[in-house]
Amino acid sequence: MENISNPQLLTAQEVSRLLRIKSATLYQAAADGRIPCVRLWQGKKKALIRFHREDIEQLIQGKSNDSTKAPSASEEIRRGGR
Repeated sequence: MENISNPQLLTAQEVSRLLRIKSATLYQAAADGRIPCVRLWQGKKKALIRFHREDIEQLIQGKSNDSTKAPSASEEIRRGGR
């Protein structure tokens, strides 16, 4: 089967690496609405989700443009802020 990937959509694993957070933290942040995601499939207990690259880049840039003492994007997500 051919690997068809959309470079504009990132997997949870890719986003976890970019934000340097655990995947469980990322999934919880997505479920809480702290990180926007796209639900491609929804089962009874699980969902297949992806993240728009632009949303993640904005999240990273938004946090890096704050003052030097501001928490990183990953720290904000862990704490529950945005």
